[in-house]
Amino acid sequence: LLSDPKLYVSALNSVIFAGLTTVFALLLGGALAWIVERTNAPLRGLAYLTAFISLGMPFILYVLTWLFFLGRAGPVNDLYRLITGATDNLVNPHSMTGMVMIASFSWLPLVFLLCSASFRAANAEMEEAARMSGASLGAMITRISLRLAQPAIVATALFVFIRSLEAFDIPMLIGKPGGINLLTTDIYYSIRKVPADVGHAAAYSVALTIAIAVL
Repeated sequence: LLSDPKLYVSALNSVIFAGLTTVFALLLGGALAWIVERTNAPLRGLAYLTAFISLGMPFILYVLTWLFFLGRAGPVNDLYRLITGATDNLVNPHSMTGMVMIASFSWLPLVFLLCSASFRAANAEMEEAARMSGASLGAMITRISLRLAQPAIVATALFVFIRSLEAFDIPMLIGKPGGINLLTTDIYYSIRKVPADVGHAAAYSVALTIAIAVL
């Protein structure tokens, strides 16, 4: 198993995909949660409505919708070619960038709900005291808001990372057509081919299971 170079490539791709997805999902979902819970921005209730609707959608439909939206014939690339006159695409969903983008948006509703609950439960008077004492907005967020929500943020980050590491839908539907192999897709194709390479799939599964168990 350790002498197989494909394992290291797939493992590295899996870690990169899971890590970047976790970072961007936390940035987007956490920022939205802070805006909703700590500011008087208009239409804040709409964030909860869209989050619940998004969580209620079948995930396969969610992925296919993003593939159409960001695909060659989708509105994003079509508008880009119309404005610039270019013949290439602005966004290629079948890439690591496309995988991370779609996965980050798919986790955003859950991250938003978990972080917003933490911000809501935290004592806002500490943030107000920091501002009255002369702290800048950035200092207040990093030294007060994020410290109060740190347990929830760390737990959410671990959850999103583990789920992204063992994800199959996005790596299969988006990454595989672009030639990007992850551990989960390697396991699937090892069993799917004829004759099935059960030993190869089992070895990769053990590596993935150990990593998830440690986390």
